[in-house]
Amino acid sequence: MIFLIILAVLIISFAKGKVILGVISLIALALYSLYYAVSKENKEKAARRKITKQADTSAPVNIVIRSSSEEDDTYYTRIAGVQYHNGVQDIGGFLGYVRSEPDNPYDKNAVAIYRNDNKMMGHLPKSETGDFRAWSRKENLPCVGYIKDGDEVPLFGKVKIIDTDNEETNLIVIKYVRWLVSTFGIKFIPVGFDVDTDKDLRTKQDWLSFLDEYIESKEDELFEDA
Repeated sequence: MIFLIILAVLIISFAKGKVILGVISLIALALYSLYYAVSKENKEKAARRKITKQADTSAPVNIVIRSSSEEDDTYYTRIAGVQYHNGVQDIGGFLGYVRSEPDNPYDKNAVAIYRNDNKMMGHLPKSETGDFRAWSRKENLPCVGYIKDGDEVPLFGKVKIIDTDNEETNLIVIKYVRWLVSTFGIKFIPVGFDVDTDKDLRTKQDWLSFLDEYIESKEDELFEDA
C-alpha cells in the first residue's frame, strides 16, 4: 500500500511539473524499496533459524547400529555422557559390563556402562533403556566398546552388550576387537584383552592376520559342537 501511494505521488508530481516533489518521491520510493528488500531477507533468515531451532530441539533422532538378538545376541549402541566421565586417557577399546542404577537421582531406569576395572564409562541413552530391557533384563552383562575423539563433542563412544554363553561371548569380543584394530589400529586393543598365542604381534597387520586365523578356528569349533 505504501509503495503504491509513493508511486502515485511520484507520477502526479512529474505530470504537474512539480520536480522537487517528484525527486523527493523518487528518493522515498528508492528508500522504501531498499527497506522492503532488507526486511524480506531478515524475515527469511528468521524463518530459517526457527526451522533449524525446531530441528535441533525436537526429539533426537536415535541412530542405533544394533545387531539383532536372533543373529548374534548383542545390543550395539552409542554411549551417552562419555565426555562427563572420561578423559583423553580413556580413549581406546575397553572390556566391561552393564548394570542398572535404580538409585540414580536423575533417572531410576538408568543403565550404566562400566569398564572391567569398575570405572564408569557412561550410560545407555535414556531413550533406549526400554528397548534394551525388552531385549534383556539381566544384570552385569559383558560388553566391549570404545571411546574416541568426537566430531561434534569432545569424546564419543559405542558399546556392544552381549547376552549369550561364554564361548560365543568370547568369539563376539574377538570379532569386535578385530574390527577395532582394523578401524583404529592396535592402540585400541582393550586393556585386559588376552588371547592364547606364542606369536610376536607387533604391527596392525600382525594382529589382523592372527585374529582372522583365531576367529576362523573358533567358528569351526562352534560349528562342530552345534
